[in-house]
Amino acid sequence: SLENVLPTERNSVPFSQVFDSKHFLAQMHSLGIEATFVTFDFTKEQIQCAGMGDVKKADEQIMLQVIKAFKPSPSMQTIIEQIKESFGEDQSDVICLHHRDG
Repeated sequence: SLENVLPTERNSVPFSQVFDSKHFLAQMHSLGIEATFVTFDFTKEQIQCAGMGDVKKADEQIMLQVIKAFKPSPSMQTIIEQIKESFGEDQSDVICLHHRDG
């Protein structure tokens, strides 16, 4: 579905459960980008996701480096490896995790 979905406690997990947050922040710092993680206060009104519009306007080389900075967390990497192993020798199919409109 392409409807806007705001984060809630039921549909969200911390970034670090899915991605390696230390690696991500280090990569952002190496690009000269000041980045920090904030915790959502689910008792307050949430902002809408800007979607892919802003990404499409960004510098392609910087966006490529940002995308490459997303490294699976150790627990997510374990799950990915288990799924890949279930494909056996034929791993022509891949696992893709991405933004809903990207």
